[in-house]
Amino acid sequence: MMMIAATSTIFTRRLALADEDDDMSQEELDEYVKSVTAKNSGEVTYIDVDAEVEDSSLSSTFKMSSLWKLGSKSKSIGGEDSSNYPDATFDGLLDPVNGTVAQRVFFTKTENVDVDSVEELGKPENLQVYKQLYLEGVNDTFKRSDMLGASSRTDSNGIKYYDYELVASPPPKSCPSAVGCLYPEHIYLISSCVKDKKMFVMVIDATPELWRQSGASLKKLRSTFNVMAKQSETQSSLSEA
Repeated sequence: MMMIAATSTIFTRRLALADEDDDMSQEELDEYVKSVTAKNSGEVTYIDVDAEVEDSSLSSTFKMSSLWKLGSKSKSIGGEDSSNYPDATFDGLLDPVNGTVAQRVFFTKTENVDVDSVEELGKPENLQVYKQLYLEGVNDTFKRSDMLGASSRTDSNGIKYYDYELVASPPPKSCPSAVGCLYPEHIYLISSCVKDKKMFVMVIDATPELWRQSGASLKKLRSTFNVMAKQSETQSSLSEA
């Protein structure tokens, strides 16, 4: 009841200001009302997040719930060879209700690939993911992964993406029995595309427990991965005008 009263007071004050200011448009007022309603009701909105992959002509982004928090950017999770390091690594993904929903989110970019689209690699379910998406040098868990799911999608600019769920087992030496480990070590949610002869890959690293808890939300986040041409300063100015 107190929240409703407070919100009503805010609206009343803003409406009063609107009467005094002829420059305020109805659209601006509607947008303000919408933002206050969303904030007080806990309504989820989605924000664009820069993946921070360095490239002179292309930007890579994804959409994330405004309630979630992306961990700090850290040094790569790769091995000793720095050429195998992901281009950007973030330490975890946090939800205010469920806590940690992913251990890491990282991105790779490989230049001068020999295809113009992921479609040229074959059907998504037939790919040797760790090799054809250039993940074999990141760490050896991708080589131990089995494919849980594979799909494709096309963005508004016509770029084709291959999306995957991989299950990675622990190394054999850490398994208690000769038949192997009974439980996986990682669940990887992957999205990949090729543009301008560059392979871009997004990887969400979750444990089986996190997958059971937030799998649907992580798949939705993964499906928003997008690579597109950067806007020039002139284009940005025109779009804002």
